[in-house]
Amino acid sequence: MKVAELMSPSIITVERQTPLRHVLQLMLRFHLNDVLVVDNWHDLAGIVTYSDLIRSLLPSDLGGHSNPAIRGHLKTGQWSN
Repeated sequence: MKVAELMSPSIITVERQTPLRHVLQLMLRFHLNDVLVVDNWHDLAGIVTYSDLIRSLLPSDLGGHSNPAIRGHLKTGQWSN
């Protein structure tokens, strides 16, 4: 078996300035565990995993980010399908 047999030909990418809320919406809508981040030339710049995203959005006492601006970025009821 080779990678080509398992890989998905459809790739969802985001840019560095994409709001975290939008990344979470993509992950939930398309059942993704990670999203590739591209630069202005569409070259791979990094990856955001579901675990990374949750850690950054949860309150610090639950293992998340301590920055109130990031904690308050995601508000219940703001996501759409």
